[in-house]
This record gives sequence, structure tokens and C-alpha cells, in this order.
Amino acid sequence: MRRLLIAFALMLTACDRPPETEQATAILTALPVASPQPPVEGAEVYVRALYASYSGDDADPWSGNRVWSRRMDALVRRDAELADGDLPYLDADPICDCQDWENLSVHSVALSPVRPDGSVEATVRFVNAGEDQTVLLKLVREGDGWRVDDVMNPGYPSLAENLAASNARIEAGKPPTRRD
Repeated sequence: MRRLLIAFALMLTACDRPPETEQATAILTALPVASPQPPVEGAEVYVRALYASYSGDDADPWSGNRVWSRRMDALVRRDAELADGDLPYLDADPICDCQDWENLSVHSVALSPVRPDGSVEATVRFVNAGEDQTVLLKLVREGDGWRVDDVMNPGYPSLAENLAASNARIEAGKPPTRRD
């Protein structure tokens, strides 16, 4: 009788625990684990400060060293080097998608969730010289803050890809790509 009571007690104890089967273990290990997301903190402040720098007669906002990512800076510099006195591929300001700016003001900045590569996309709606415009900036965090890693303006889905392609054409001895 005593053995029967011990067996019964062990069965009751076993009922309180979930079964440890290979299937249960496989299910638990297959569940996605949320990886920590880098914060987008400061991204909107960075974008708004970038566009706020478009004031005054001597402003030259996007040429500063706190604008471009290392990758984008290398592409822009190489474009200028390869132009060799001609117009480079990048002959306008991609941040405002303009040659000149007047009374530029930002209406809104909408940030995407952080992408797997750590980048954030900022959709910037602004007015320049009385015209509504929208620009999509790809931002990456480098060193001490956010930097612009790509610009996607209407008709030019990726400035970085277009600059790289233009640079490659010139380096291969072909005529440069012209931006309309």
C-alpha cells in the first residue's frame, strides 16, 4: 500500500509540471526572441536641425561634416573628384531637392521603426519657396549621432546607388551619368 501511495504522489507531482518532450523544447526554442532595437532617440531632432540650417545667405548646410555617413561622404567626394572640372552627378542639394532655397520650413518628420540594419527612414515634408515637397532620408547612427546615408527623392530612388553607378561609369572610362 505504501508503494501505491508513493506512486500516486509522484504522478500528482508530475501533473503539476509541463511535459519535457522534444516537441515542447523545439517549440520553445523556435519562438522568436526580440533583439534589442537601437533607439531612434534624437533622429527627429537631427533632421529638424539639418533643415533649420537652411537659413541665412551664407548657409551651406549639407556640405558639413555632420551630415553624411562615412559611406555617403566617400561617394559624394569621389563624385566631385571624378568630375574633374565638369559638373558632378550631384549638382544640386539632395536634402531639399533643389538648387536654391527660400523660406524653407519643415511641416513634419515621420520616422520608420528601426530596420534590421539599424537604419531609420525619415519622411520629411517641408515647404521651399512656397512649394510643398517630400524627401525620404535614410539615417544611420555613427559615432556621436545620426547621419544621412541615402536620399530618396521623387524620380531618384537612391542617391547612393546612383552616385555609385555614376562613379563606376567614369572609372570604367565611360561618359558620366547625368542627372536630369
